[in-house]
Amino acid sequence: MNASLREHGLDVERSHEISSERDLIELLEADIGIAVVPDTSTIPSTLKRATVEGFDARRTVHLYGVAGRERTAVASAVMRMLRGADWQQFMTKGAE
Repeated sequence: MNASLREHGLDVERSHEISSERDLIELLEADIGIAVVPDTSTIPSTLKRATVEGFDARRTVHLYGVAGRERTAVASAVMRMLRGADWQQFMTKGAE
């Protein structure tokens, strides 16, 4: 992400990464900075979104499960659905 920001002339020396979207939203609503998030991120109506042309802000989501550990029926169903989904439409050309 930082390389892409630099390519667009944005200074990323003073930046932070936040692992929780809830924390990010709270900081933005407190008027502390700006954020670069994918179009698929849901934001409250209290915030404004601006599109940056030519900038791709995709994210990778990983699913982990501990082998041998018992899972709930819901967790097992979600894992089966995610494994069986066709993710090709979401793959970047470099990752194929």
